[in-house]
Amino acid sequence: MTGPGRAMAEAARVAQENGRARRPSRDGLTIEQAAAVEAPREFRLSPDGRRVAFTAEAAGARQIFLMSSRGGYPEQLTATEKPASDPQWSPDGRRIAFVRDQAIWMIDAEGSHQALVSQHPAGNRSPGWCADGHQIAFISRRRGWDQLWVVDAPVPRRGRPATRPRSAEPIPLTSPGVDVDDFVWSPDGSTIAVTSQRLPDLLTSQVHIVDVVTAQERLIAGESAWETGPRWLPDGSGLLVVSDRDGWFQVVQVSADGSERRVLTAGQHEHGEPGGGWGYVPLPSPDGKRFVHVEIREGLVDLLIGELPAGAPAQAPNAIGRVCGRLSSIRSRGSGWPSAGCRMPRPSWRSVVAIGRRTTCGSCRSPRWPPRASSPAS
Repeated sequence: MTGPGRAMAEAARVAQENGRARRPSRDGLTIEQAAAVEAPREFRLSPDGRRVAFTAEAAGARQIFLMSSRGGYPEQLTATEKPASDPQWSPDGRRIAFVRDQAIWMIDAEGSHQALVSQHPAGNRSPGWCADGHQIAFISRRRGWDQLWVVDAPVPRRGRPATRPRSAEPIPLTSPGVDVDDFVWSPDGSTIAVTSQRLPDLLTSQVHIVDVVTAQERLIAGESAWETGPRWLPDGSGLLVVSDRDGWFQVVQVSADGSERRVLTAGQHEHGEPGGGWGYVPLPSPDGKRFVHVEIREGLVDLLIGELPAGAPAQAPNAIGRVCGRLSSIRSRGSGWPSAGCRMPRPSWRSVVAIGRRTTCGSCRSPRWPPRASSPAS
């Protein structure tokens, strides 16, 4: 017996367990084996929108892969015994920062010139690039608290690697005594928006703007409510945050100094979640005229696009339209959402990653505007 018939017979023989034969599937996998397969996750679209970085299981550890946003066969970027996670593109799309063995690493998008950015026994996580690509911010508990640190990005070397490469020394931006939950660089790289809980009631979450040079902070949101998920407007004049001030999570536009606020959503539905994680935060379009946000109804999630108002504060958005059909089977952060149907206004807005039979809509799971967004179709 040769060919597929022999393979099936071998699979049936191997499937014997505890005196009971298991019926193999057509490809030789049992139900238990199929359920044990971990799906790709942590999808990150490159700055030019042409490639997608993601993590997937490879030889017993999660590794970083790259694939064209138009589809095709994925290319493995990292290959080590330790799992890699949280890939983050540099602004020029030439390098990727990631986490491995609780240290921050950097690698060229072509797979060469891998360099250690920062490591510490207490661990490091959540790398984020400055807009000019010269610095990387991350969160580390090296002083007993989840503080925000900034370090110079390694300069790519040509020729033979250094015998004993030395990483730049990171600098803390937040003080001990405060656990930072999340952060995001400003468009000009001069400040960073930081999310943390600093009031003793533990019922509120604050957003502070931290100066990268002086480490001075100013509170812009969360004085009397749970406000999280800050995302900068393209011109740096303000941010979008999620606030539960009226009892429901709404999208709010806040000025950079915190003096002005505009409520952009309304209704007795959630437009975000307390963690302010990927897939739930509002994002402005590159031209600063529109924003994308979620709306949660009866456990299902809609993805909507609205206009960013100019001038006087507005209490409700001028909705352009529903981008994606409802998404079911909501999962924890880090995994994908199977789409129940997706309709994009124009192909130029679409960001879809297909791995085998599993399809994840980049806009649904981790909303992100492409570098150039055209006006939606009527």
